Amino acid sequence: MVLLNKQLVKVSGWEGMLAQVKHDISGTAYLKWVLVLGDETESVVISATFPKERERQLSRKLRASVLTSMWDRKNSIPLTEGLNFSITEKGELRITKRISNGLLFSKCGVFPSKDIDDPILVVAPSFRRTDIGDPEEFAQARVFKTAQVTDIEIESTNKVTIDTLEGYEIVAAAKDKDSGRPMTVFQVILFEEQGYFLIGGLVSSKNREPSLKVFREMANTFRRK
Repeated sequence: MVLLNKQLVKVSGWEGMLAQVKHDISGTAYLKWVLVLGDETESVVISATFPKERERQLSRKLRASVLTSMWDRKNSIPLTEGLNFSITEKGELRITKRISNGLLFSKCGVFPSKDIDDPILVVAPSFRRTDIGDPEEFAQARVFKTAQVTDIEIESTNKVTIDTLEGYEIVAAAKDKDSGRPMTVFQVILFEEQGYFLIGGLVSSKNREPSLKVFREMANTFRRK
């Protein structure tokens, strides 16, 4: 992402920052209006994203829309509100935070994890419509984009069907970028028309087997709404 400009604003009684950002995704340029509000204990990010080619039609309207945001600190909304999927917690993995239209699960809901050996799992839909040629090749290529690890080597690729969606489960060996510690990557991608759902797990090799069991159990509870 490239920061184009930023300014201080006051929205809903809160001091904040409004930034304009350029984001290239798979060769397509997007623009974002990103509003950040908060204080020393909590923050909220509200963003509007649109293709750069439609900047003239959409930019001013979406900027104005973002600035109408209302943040009521007393109003508690479930992290799953408005998602187009559901998934059931298993083992010690609990919902920790929401990332855009996805969910992050960690051990006992603690994040960042206190121990590098603890597993994390992310579940999210694709960001935009995607033309996918060969699904298996796409899934394998996606594994190599896993954050926080390097030296990724695919160990197994298996076809799966969950909630009537076909896809691939991949398990790979990797190394933690910072410590070099052996890690295990788990990924399930389920394909739908011009898009997909990603279920991605990461754990140190020390806890590989019990974590893979929990990752698979959770993946099999995935359902679209």
